[in-house]
Amino acid sequence: VPSGSLLGFFDWVPENLRVGPWSRFALPTIIMVILMLCRFRPAGDECEIFVSSYPSLYSKLWCYNAVGFCYMLCMIAWIAKYRTKGAIVTFTLISWSLNMSRHLINSIAPFLSDHHFLLKMNHILRF
Repeated sequence: VPSGSLLGFFDWVPENLRVGPWSRFALPTIIMVILMLCRFRPAGDECEIFVSSYPSLYSKLWCYNAVGFCYMLCMIAWIAKYRTKGAIVTFTLISWSLNMSRHLINSIAPFLSDHHFLLKMNHILRF
């Protein structure tokens, strides 16, 4: 993406923060945060693994998750098709992909059984 701007959405950010070179501490910091999240994760099954703890089918919250998933999927597909595919590996779109996954799991939760592995994944993605 030229000058670190994606469709002009980030022009308000100073260019020295949008364009590298990045600090040599950036990658070790990201790795350390991931390792700390893995090390200090909650013990046991302290997560919402019961379908009853998710929005019921066709409720307002369920519709929000379904619409959120569809919107994010369309935006990521549009960026990949009409812009640069390299944008997919940016922090912003990686976080969009994770949130899109959470919206999907929340949308299909009424169709899953209790203790389904996707419900556990949803909790892990929440961090």
